[in-house]
Amino acid sequence: MNYQEHYENLKESIRNIGLQSILTVTKYPNNDKYELYNGGNTRLKILTELYQEYQQQGELDKA
Repeated sequence: MNYQEHYENLKESIRNIGLQSILTVTKYPNNDKYELYNGGNTRLKILTELYQEYQQQGELDKA
């Protein structure tokens, strides 16, 4: 399975089941921004895409 297939499978899983593991954020000393801790960038990207899709379709209850 290539990355794109994995990405699409993960996106479909999140769409149908929801996020199964939490995204952990942290704020490092002397830094004003919060960052993902220990991975999660792909899941965050997918959540952002799904949110935008639901907004465009007028399905804000899913977003």
